[in-house]
Amino acid sequence: KGKSVEEAKALNSEELSESLGPLPPMKIHCGQLVEGALKNALGTGEASDSTEEGNASGSLIQDMQAPKKVKIIKLKK
Repeated sequence: KGKSVEEAKALNSEELSESLGPLPPMKIHCGQLVEGALKNALGTGEASDSTEEGNASGSLIQDMQAPKKVKIIKLKK
């Protein structure tokens, strides 16, 4: 709140979630989702690739749109 567009574009997930205090490891992705949503809303179209967990797979929307191969295995009764 109170930032210019350029300042908002430069924010990372840690800065966006800093007012919440330290997040538990299972909730770190929440800050990354907010970062991606903000970047998309501001028109940059991509979130930063740096994450605390070292996962540099891209934004959530990119992951969801990526083609996936599924193997179906029939279990015997």
